[in-house]
Formats: sequence, C-alpha cells, structure tokens
Amino acid sequence: MRIHETTHQRPVDRLLEEREHLRPLADGEFSYRPQLGRRVYLDFTVRWKDNFYEVPYQFAGRRVLCQEVGDRLSIMLAGQELARHDLLQGVGRTAHLPDHKEGLFRPGYPSHLPYQREAFLKLFPHHERFVEGCVKRFRGNAAYHLHKVRELVADWGHDNVDLAVEQAVLMGAFHIRAVRQACRRMSTLPPVAVGTPPRRVLYLPEVEQRSLKVYSDHVG
Repeated sequence: MRIHETTHQRPVDRLLEEREHLRPLADGEFSYRPQLGRRVYLDFTVRWKDNFYEVPYQFAGRRVLCQEVGDRLSIMLAGQELARHDLLQGVGRTAHLPDHKEGLFRPGYPSHLPYQREAFLKLFPHHERFVEGCVKRFRGNAAYHLHKVRELVADWGHDNVDLAVEQAVLMGAFHIRAVRQACRRMSTLPPVAVGTPPRRVLYLPEVEQRSLKVYSDHVG
C-alpha cells in the first residue's frame, strides 16, 4: 500500500493509531438534518415548514438556528437551546409555551394566531382556504386580518361576509381589504327576496362592453 503524501504514512498504519479516538456509528439509519437559520418574528415565533414555533419574547428579531431532532424541533442561539417543540402537521399552526409570554402586556384584541384561526373557522367553517392563504402571505400578522374580517359581521351581516370571503378566495386576495370591498360591492346590488338562497356569484367591477366592429379596421 502506498504512502500518503500528506501524512507520510500508510492509511492502514494511521488507522491503527487513531482507532481508539474514533466514535462508533450510531444505531439505525443515518439521517441528515442540518441546522438552518431563521429570523424570529416580532410575535416571537419562528417559521418552520409553514408552521410557527414560539421562543421567549426577549429573542424577537434575533437570528436563531433550527434543527429537527426526531419528531421535535430544537431552536438554538449561541449554543443555548431556547425552545423545543413537537413538530406540527398542517399549515399555519403555532406551537406555544405559556412561559414565553411572561412579562408581556395584553394587546387590544387577542392577536394570537391559533385563537383567531379557531374563532374565524367557528364563524366561517367552510373557509379554511382563506385562512391558509392569509397565513402564507401575512404570517404572524394574519391574526389581524382574520380578526378584522370577523368584525365585518356586525356591519354587513354573516351571510354577506360569508359571500365576500368566498369572492376574495376566488380572486386570490386573502386580506381584509378585499373582503371589505366585496361587501361594499354587494351593497349596490338589488335586494334579494326573502327565502331566496344566497347566490354563489363572483361580483366584479363593471367592464365596458364594445362591439366587435370597433376592431374591424385592425383586421387583415
């Protein structure tokens, strides 16, 4: 066996010298799960695979390292583990720990995303798609939009807001402004007779209609 150019030894001889310093392989199959950097949002959550995991609020805005350990997520900063959560299934869910909020003031409305998600789906159980789209676009701030949509019920009624949310989903607009505009558009429509089931129609702004004769001069 040839001599290695760097160590000036045969690899087999070097192995005998270093064998006592080598660690045995772990049992089971090898799984590569790297540490990935994440920024802690201002609501002191970290996004991992479309779900959110809380850390102590003092670390909001900091850069942390996340790593899957088995079926749990470990969140580290400077060698210190800030939190460890069970991995969540689905989209837009949040894993939280009560002690992470110690010392915080209560906001003017419940801004915690899981609470707003549950309250929204209790009121509009068929609009899970709106919730998922809102979370993907606005992340932790989705709680604000879900809260504001629920507030529209007091002014426009449940059925009108329900239709407005459906129209916003069809347009791919998962925010309060789109739902509010849809409610205003419906207010300009003629009233529906009592007992008539709600129409599942997408109401869009009026579009100017032109005769095809306008384009005849541009053909051939």
